[in-house]
Amino acid sequence: MIFETQQYQQDCINNIITLLKDFDFDTHDTASLKKCFEHFYSHTPQPIQTLSNRRNIDILMETGTGKTFTYLNTIFLSYTKNIIKTNSSFLCLEKLS
Repeated sequence: MIFETQQYQQDCINNIITLLKDFDFDTHDTASLKKCFEHFYSHTPQPIQTLSNRRNIDILMETGTGKTFTYLNTIFLSYTKNIIKTNSSFLCLEKLS
């Protein structure tokens, strides 16, 4: 089965990988995560709406636009680029808040 890659999906994946590339997943240092957010937003101007002080990353897309593909591709590429490191053959992501 061949899937057509949409540019907006790739843009979303690239933004998340860029955001998390300097975060240390071994220490889960929230100050480091805050710096990653600040660096990303200082170089990627966008309208920001603060809903809470929690540090969350949301993928907001309409129904039928490929959210599942985007989630899975983000996890896969993060793992292959060593952004997310694991000590076993299973990939485990922890909540970052």
